[in-house]
Amino acid sequence: MGDRLSADFHFELEGFLTSIVEEREPSEPAATVAEMAAYLGGQLSDEAAARMEAMAARDNYVWQQMRRVWEVTEAMRDGRRKRPSSPTDNPLEFEILRAISDLTVATPSSQTRLIGRETELNALGRMLRSGSRWITLTGPGGIGKTSIIRNLGSAVRDVFPDGIWMIECAGISSSDEFLRALSEAAELDPADDTMKSLRSALAEKQTLLILDRMDDLAGSGRELTELLPACPRLAVVATSRTALKIPLETEYPLNPLSLDRDEAATSLFVEVAEQVAPGFRVTSQNRGQVANLCRLAMGVPLSIAIAAACLAQKSLPELVKEIGRTSAVLEAEATPLARTIAHSFMLLSQQDRQVVQCLKAFAGSFSLDDALNVTRGDALETSDSLAHLFRCRLIEVEATVQGVWYRLHDSVRDYLEILPSDRWTQTQAMAAEIRHAGVLAQKAQQIGRWMKEGRWDAGIQELLRRSADLRRGLSFSREERNWTQIRRYADGLAITYFEAGYLSDFDELAEAARLASYELGDLALDIRILGLEGALTSRRGDDEGCRRLWERRLALAEQVGDVDSAVDALTDLAWMAYEHGDPDRAAELLGRAQDLAEAGDLYHHVATAQVIRARMAVDSGDTEGGRAWIARTLETMERVDKRHSTLFITQNIILAHLGMHEEDEAERWLRRLLANTFEGRHIVHMSWTLRQLGAIGQRRGEVDLPARCFTAALRMSEGYSGKQRRRAQKALEGFLDVSGAEEALRRCEGASWESLVETVLRTGIA
Repeated sequence: MGDRLSADFHFELEGFLTSIVEEREPSEPAATVAEMAAYLGGQLSDEAAARMEAMAARDNYVWQQMRRVWEVTEAMRDGRRKRPSSPTDNPLEFEILRAISDLTVATPSSQTRLIGRETELNALGRMLRSGSRWITLTGPGGIGKTSIIRNLGSAVRDVFPDGIWMIECAGISSSDEFLRALSEAAELDPADDTMKSLRSALAEKQTLLILDRMDDLAGSGRELTELLPACPRLAVVATSRTALKIPLETEYPLNPLSLDRDEAATSLFVEVAEQVAPGFRVTSQNRGQVANLCRLAMGVPLSIAIAAACLAQKSLPELVKEIGRTSAVLEAEATPLARTIAHSFMLLSQQDRQVVQCLKAFAGSFSLDDALNVTRGDALETSDSLAHLFRCRLIEVEATVQGVWYRLHDSVRDYLEILPSDRWTQTQAMAAEIRHAGVLAQKAQQIGRWMKEGRWDAGIQELLRRSADLRRGLSFSREERNWTQIRRYADGLAITYFEAGYLSDFDELAEAARLASYELGDLALDIRILGLEGALTSRRGDDEGCRRLWERRLALAEQVGDVDSAVDALTDLAWMAYEHGDPDRAAELLGRAQDLAEAGDLYHHVATAQVIRARMAVDSGDTEGGRAWIARTLETMERVDKRHSTLFITQNIILAHLGMHEEDEAERWLRRLLANTFEGRHIVHMSWTLRQLGAIGQRRGEVDLPARCFTAALRMSEGYSGKQRRRAQKALEGFLDVSGAEEALRRCEGASWESLVETVLRTGIA
């Protein structure tokens, strides 16, 4: 964007953007609308209220926003402002009410209702029913491709009884990311060979895969077509601006809406117009003006929707006059379709255009608070713009129990690049990118804290919601050579990416972190990344590469006196030596680790070394030695004060007891671990615990305990971890052969996984 600015403006711009970076302490989280409303209503704790007051005193923007929240709250209380029933009425009012009352989240009306596209939808259905294997729906952005495929699944559900998967490909920039998205959709292990796993999973299943915005992933599409011969009942429907030019592809070009045959364009105009101007009707007096507007919009749904939504701000004659004037100004711009989109965008107010330019910073969904953080605009004005942009169909809204999320339509992002904009709008958009990268670094650190505390549920939800933006924020920080910010991303996300299976994201982060470590002279960062890279290298089957990385980590840790990391590296190397049949080397390394840990009062490391010795003893048949090392481990654990650091230790105590066939003792530990992991919602460890507990019950001939455990493990893994879900599914399938299993599983129907876990914890040892 900077190359479009005049040279004499660059100095002013550089100074302004520098002030943006320095306008708030990087590590300080931003105040949210909900926090402001709760503060004004006296609902915050004393500590939180003091934080809010300090922030308002330090940052004039926070004080101004808090005043605006107070004004809107008072106006709703005394009836000067109508209370919203949906976030699309007014996002700010809705967030305030959610914070201070028991307002139920209302789902906005769908924007994907098809108008004038029934013919195309039916044609796609016929093609799939007749055996088409790969259909690419083509056409420019804003023509309506996404609306059609979002309705396609329900129209052909009877043809694909084994499942219909939809993947949003916008924001996916590499084959690795695409394969991971496929793995998540198919609930496969992202560490496995995705194509091989898909061939196995879909060989006999009648499944439809819908891929939206495949424009930049034609290479991945060619890889996917290799599945089709091996999976004869798999079909694919993709959208792209142009044909992907891949084998077995059938292109279906999508044309603009009809302007005369069935008045589809007019029908769309009226539907949107009624939302902003209740009672609007096409009459004999205005029919020609509406038809003229649709003609100027060339039947493109996005352009028609923008023009219709602007009836909230302009009369119909004014719109016709203005779009005609804009058309003349932009006549030399790009393609006819690009001019059409530009015509419609220029109908938006200056405020709306500035806001939508700032929203380009988001690669994925965002909240009202996120929008305020990047625009730094007035809360009510920004809120009004979001509501209007929704009615223009430039953004979509998703309301959940956790909050309200907005998303800029991907085609809009592309067209913004060709729009004329003034210096102020361009500068604000650049500032938005800088602010957004900083806020994302805060989000990364927050996710890392939650995961470290064992709050897996909260951490993984935030990671799933922010994954595309976190990826973009890291890339932006790297382009800007902001090494300190990259270090914050690494601090928050390195372990999280590794544990959650986001391996391609981890590789990108690790590469950036190594550069940051070098530029900042931060060996501690290098040490942290080396440990995780070694573990990932081992997972990928390169044990020798793993050993080199861990030995390098050990050497660096000893060089800087980082005892914690040195002990951790020694323990990892010891376990590797034991797994490769060298118990003497393992014992030597564990001895060094234990000595260092005891000297540094690192009791969780001492206990880790001891429990590994217990496992080694049990595996070698030395039951008495195993019990002795478990006893020492338990003594040491009494001195460990952080519960989350004992998960690995507890799991290995359980495995040691199981190895000695001491199932009653193993069950006691499993129930203790289940209570701890349930409290912190640590999904992965909880799922493992439930599977082990269910297996013990199954071996005893019980049915209710394994039914509850396996069902809870399966349900809690949905949307979190494909590997954990498959393992739970396998355990459940093995349980089905047991007499009485089906009846026990029926008793679990309708129960949430939380209630099933609570029941397991209440029942005690059988």
